[in-house]
Amino acid sequence: MQGSDYDEGLVHHHEEGWHHWTKFMLWSVISIGVLLLLMAAFLID
Repeated sequence: MQGSDYDEGLVHHHEEGWHHWTKFMLWSVISIGVLLLLMAAFLID
């Protein structure tokens, strides 16, 4: 394969970025879920 070293470096960098993006998405989903629960509690009451 041509440029195998470059590909490996790119994959490693991509995995790191994907990990940070997953953390960000997880926090977004959790915060949205909490907001929805609070809204549901207000609506139920």
